[in-house]
Amino acid sequence: MLTTDVSPYWKDAAKLFISLLDTDDRLAVMDVRDPDSVLIPLTQNTEQNRPSLFNAIERTSSKKFSMNILDAIQKGYDELQSSIRRERILVVITDGHFTLGSKDQAGVASAALEHLISELAKANIKLYTLTVTNDADRAQLERLTRATGGFASFVTAEIDIQGAFASIFEKIKVPDTVPVDGNAFTIDDGTRFATVVVSKESQSAATLAGPSGRLDNETHHTRNVGWYASSLFDIITIKDPAPGIWRIILSSHLRNRVYVLTDLSLRSSLDKVLVRRGETVTIDAWVEKKGRIVAESELHDPFSFSASITGPSGKTVTLPLAPDTKPGDHQSSTGKFSSSLIVDTAGDYEVKILAQNHTCVRKKVISVRAIESNYLPSTTQGRIGISLPAQSAVNDEFSWLVVLIKFGYVNFVAIVLTIAVIFMKIKLTAILEKKRTQR
Repeated sequence: MLTTDVSPYWKDAAKLFISLLDTDDRLAVMDVRDPDSVLIPLTQNTEQNRPSLFNAIERTSSKKFSMNILDAIQKGYDELQSSIRRERILVVITDGHFTLGSKDQAGVASAALEHLISELAKANIKLYTLTVTNDADRAQLERLTRATGGFASFVTAEIDIQGAFASIFEKIKVPDTVPVDGNAFTIDDGTRFATVVVSKESQSAATLAGPSGRLDNETHHTRNVGWYASSLFDIITIKDPAPGIWRIILSSHLRNRVYVLTDLSLRSSLDKVLVRRGETVTIDAWVEKKGRIVAESELHDPFSFSASITGPSGKTVTLPLAPDTKPGDHQSSTGKFSSSLIVDTAGDYEVKILAQNHTCVRKKVISVRAIESNYLPSTTQGRIGISLPAQSAVNDEFSWLVVLIKFGYVNFVAIVLTIAVIFMKIKLTAILEKKRTQR
């Protein structure tokens, strides 16, 4: 960040991101302007290690510093190489300008960056960038992150960094959530753990009201409630929350979130995808219990499923999801529900899948990016829920092969016929010459 120091906004938001991740996740914190770069190496995200991770965040600075993005990605890649985890993420906070050194070095650095991005994609390391400016090179950042299966996030107001970090968490983990209506949300009896992210005005104090009317806050709360407070948000964890309506008091309603760990989980195969403009996307959903799909017949109060899709223009379309049936049996549901949508405009789409009955509501928010390019990273091709165009690259190659074979066959036949005609012509000439000689 060259011109603006966005502390404490981004530091608090980074702490929010760390707090939302699982305790068995591992994190490293880096500051590329620091000679040592790695402020804390990959460390398990336990409650005991959180103070060290938070301290590393506090030691970073963005003031009056122009970051070499190649250097930042390279150092992050080097650190992640020590991990054997299948899912690896690199999050880079940047001013969005491609500082690659002096002009005479820019060409070499640009080629090195392209090679590095290719290496990230091969290693299944997804690059996420977060930019706080109106003057970012959006096209370049989107292209780089897209090539790795990641996302580029852009915010223009520092206070929105918190929502951007929460959005990155949702893209990575795709957690179950419950809708927040104004300042209220409903917890059902299948919820074992809830994490409430409360946005608030600077330095204000938030209060949580449970179904019984009991009020909890940062300093006075029950033993099953954990509370982490910062200047702009609170993270409240509730073990075995009481079913019923809960209310958040003194908060900014627009950015509140409630993540839940439940016995009944909402699932979808539409998971963090990139698609081409014009493709048909299948949106599906089902409810699982202990890893098993729950059929409608097993529920006393079946769920209804729907999806709300908000496109780049801000327009929202709501689709009901219809039950899928078993092959040959139109009356027997598989427990899955689906609908399809043609993505006719390039840009970012937010898909909100909702499953609800009279006592339970589950919501899942999934980000989908539609691109103009014919190129999709190999990590996203063939993912369930995406119907590739009929004229795919494979079909094109096959079609050209058929054309070439046919072309060769036609030419071969033509050559054979030509030779036959010449042979017959020569033979006919010889016969006529022999007859003239005999006369």
